[in-house]
Amino acid sequence: MLRSWILPVVATLAVLYFGSLTARSQLIDSPTKRPLTQTIESNNRVAKMVVSLSPTEAMAAQEVTLTIQTTIAKGWHIGSISSDPEAIGFPTQIQFDPVGLEPIDKDFTSSAQPRVLNLAIGKQQYMQGEFTWTRKYRVTAADSKYGGTGSVRFQACDNTKCLAPQTATFELGYIQGTGSMPQSKRDAELATGKSIGEPIVLNLEPCDLKRTRPQLSVSNLFATLLAGRPTDKMVWKGTIPSGPNQGVSIYLPRAKQYSLINTGSDGTIVGNTATYVSVDQDSDEKLAEWEAVAVNRPIRIRDTMYRVKEINLENKTMTIQELDIPLKGSLVGFRCPDFELTALDGSVISNKSILGKTTILDIWAVTCHNCYEGFPKIQNSLEKHGPEKFNVILLTVDTDRQFYDSQAPRLFETYGGKDWPQIMLPGGFEGALTFGDYGFGSVVVDETGIVRAVGAMSFNIEALLDQLVHAKRP
Repeated sequence: MLRSWILPVVATLAVLYFGSLTARSQLIDSPTKRPLTQTIESNNRVAKMVVSLSPTEAMAAQEVTLTIQTTIAKGWHIGSISSDPEAIGFPTQIQFDPVGLEPIDKDFTSSAQPRVLNLAIGKQQYMQGEFTWTRKYRVTAADSKYGGTGSVRFQACDNTKCLAPQTATFELGYIQGTGSMPQSKRDAELATGKSIGEPIVLNLEPCDLKRTRPQLSVSNLFATLLAGRPTDKMVWKGTIPSGPNQGVSIYLPRAKQYSLINTGSDGTIVGNTATYVSVDQDSDEKLAEWEAVAVNRPIRIRDTMYRVKEINLENKTMTIQELDIPLKGSLVGFRCPDFELTALDGSVISNKSILGKTTILDIWAVTCHNCYEGFPKIQNSLEKHGPEKFNVILLTVDTDRQFYDSQAPRLFETYGGKDWPQIMLPGGFEGALTFGDYGFGSVVVDETGIVRAVGAMSFNIEALLDQLVHAKRP
C-alpha cells in the first residue's frame, strides 16, 4: 500500500464527498408501472449496476428472478454480502421491498466467490470485476402486477483509499404509491431560520482571481495526482459595505447561471449542485479551500450566519440577509461552530465544554484507513506535550451502531484511541457539515475556542500541533 502524503490528501478530500448514488428515474405520485430493468451508476463511475426482474410477463405462482448485474471499475472493489461476524470492512447490503411477490430464496447469492484479504486486524471479504447477485421470488398477484423498490448500499475502495458508503436506489415494475416526489431541498435551516435585519445588497464588480475547485471529482484521480486539482476562475466580487463584516468580499465563479438550490443526490460537496461561492474571510484576496461554501445552505461570514437570497446578474447584485441560527462551519481564526453532542459513554460535549485545552475534533470512520492510521501521530503529540494541554474527540460519520461496535475496538487496539471520547455524528456525513465542507480530517480548536486548523491530515498533524504549542497568540 502506498504511503506517500499525496494520495492520502486526495483520498481524504474525496472520501466525504460521495454520499450516495442517483438512480436514473424517480418515484412519482400514486401506484405506477416502471420498466423491469433499470441501470444505476455511481457519480464517480466506480460502480455500475443493471437491476432487473425476469421473466417480464410471469403469471401468478410462477417464479421470477431479481438480478443485480454488477461491474466494478478496474482497481476498485466493494464488500461482499457475507454476514460473517469476524469479517471487517463495510459489507454490501441489498434491500428489496416486493410488490405482488414473495421470496423463495432465503437471501441473495453471488455468481462469484468473494475474495479474502487477511489484514492485521482481521479478514476482509470483497468483490471486484463483473459478477451477479440473484434471488428468486414467486408471483402472488393474481393480475400479475409485480415489482418493487429497493437499494444497494456499499463502499468502494482501492488499494489506497475508501470512498464514502453509497446507496443506490431502484424501482421496478409495479410499485406502491409513495406520496409526493422528493423535492430538491435547500438546507432545512434556510426554511426555518429566522431572518433578522434588512437585506444587504452587494454590488457585483468584475474581478480576476482563481481558487482551487472545491467540488472535487474523482472520475480521474490519476490525472488529478499528476496535474493537481483543477481551478475555478472567479469573475464577480461583492463586498459588504458596512457593519461588523464590512470589507469582506464574496466571490462568484464563472458560470452560465447560478443556482441557490441543490438538485443533486445529497448535501455533500460532490452531490450538491448549488453554486459554490468563496468568502474571503480574512480579506487577503487569496481564496483558501475552507473559504468555499454552497449557497443553498446558510453561509458563515466571520461570526455571523447569512442566507443568500438572490444572485442577479442582470442588475449585477447579490442579496444576503442575516440569519438567527447557531454558527456553522469552521473558519481559521474565528470561533468554533456551536455544537452539543452526546458521546457513546453518555457524556455531553459542546463547544463550551472543550474550552481550556487545545482540542482535536477528528472526523473519521471505521472504514477510512487514512483516518485511523493517523491516531498514532495524534497520540505522539499528546505524549510529547502532555494531556493537560490537549483533548481529542473522535467524531465518526458511521451511522450503524452495531457495525461500528464490531469494528472500532479492533482498530483502537491496533492504532490507539480507545480512551478518547467517541461521538456518532447525527446524520453521518451530513452531520459533519456542522464543522466544515472539506472531508475527513481534524478541526483543531485552541484553548480559547478559536479554530486554528481545518481539515488537518494525519501526515502533518504532529507538526501542526507543535506549531500551536509554541505559537504566540494574543
